[in-house]
Amino acid sequence: MGKISRFLFLSITAAMGILFLAIQVIHLGVTHDPQVSFDYRFLLLGEDYVLLKVVGALIGLMTFQIFYATFFGRSGHGAKGKHKRALTSQEKKQFSDVADWQEIKRNSQRLEYDNTGHLKTRSILIWLDHVLDPFRRFWNECCTILKVSDKYRKNTIRTYEIAGKKTNFRGGIPLAVKWNRLYVDAGDNHAIINASSNAGKTVSFVNPMIDALRMTGESMIINDPKGELLYEHKEQLLSDGYEVRVINYIHPEEGDRYSPLSIVIDSYRKAEKEYLKSKEEYTTKIKEYLDKINTAEGLQKQRLENELLEYKKYYAPEFDYSKAAMFLRELADQFFYDPKAHNEAHFNDQASSLFQGIVFLLLEEKSYNPEVRKENLFQMRKLTSSP
Repeated sequence: MGKISRFLFLSITAAMGILFLAIQVIHLGVTHDPQVSFDYRFLLLGEDYVLLKVVGALIGLMTFQIFYATFFGRSGHGAKGKHKRALTSQEKKQFSDVADWQEIKRNSQRLEYDNTGHLKTRSILIWLDHVLDPFRRFWNECCTILKVSDKYRKNTIRTYEIAGKKTNFRGGIPLAVKWNRLYVDAGDNHAIINASSNAGKTVSFVNPMIDALRMTGESMIINDPKGELLYEHKEQLLSDGYEVRVINYIHPEEGDRYSPLSIVIDSYRKAEKEYLKSKEEYTTKIKEYLDKINTAEGLQKQRLENELLEYKKYYAPEFDYSKAAMFLRELADQFFYDPKAHNEAHFNDQASSLFQGIVFLLLEEKSYNPEVRKENLFQMRKLTSSP
């Protein structure tokens, strides 16, 4: 009885809907009046009631479709007509946590891109987002005050800082793709993708995430054991202004190289440059005082001499390499610190001190003679192992 009632309800509703739409279309075509009409006599126009016959044919086809779908359809059945097993309560609970399409859109960042794979910063949807943003924020405030569930909250425009610039777009974990729009989770979250080989992890997750980060101008550190990601994305990254660095442990000569001492060296050289600049200004100022003292006499000369003493006392330049020392100390801890050393920690401390001393020796030696050996771990090993 349930199927019969459903069939009758759907058939009558569909027939009335078709009749209503047909009347409106014919009324608009004949009178050019956009007003809604319920005059059924428009269906009787034409020779041999051709319009009424066409509408009757449409109603008949729709009724047959509803009849077949109601009594012979496979709703609730598998591919071979077998009834599907009902979900258990545990399965229903698990599937209830799966986000639907509206939830994905509401809690994600939308990135629109063109045919060349570049981010669009102007479009109708982006314009609407900016127009509706104040109203959405007001709605969210009302939801907060009324303690309404988060599922009713609206997605608002966020501001990020990437490469020193303010922007409303940020890459992240890809959630869905529709047409030329990529929806990503732009939060600082973690994700793990677990699937068998050739299941599509790279195509469906890794590649879209790299493209999203590239389009928004974010930096990336990519673990690529096979080298396939480098082959696929390097040219596009270089064309977009990225500086691609490759650390190849299998063939080091084919990749870029990194020295763990680089941060120490850069900090030391920066401090040295600032010291030399301050020293030059200090020397120039001292020379000016001495020239004035040589030409002055009496009380004026005594006053200038006192000013010179005060200047030397408070403005003498100092070589402040404390930041470089801090970086070097942290690096030495990575090399020599052993939490299990206990009674033998003294030897690790001495090794750490020796390491730091040799690094500063190489740095200072390089300052006085740029032609000497470079500051790297190889030269350190050579210096400590040579007789």
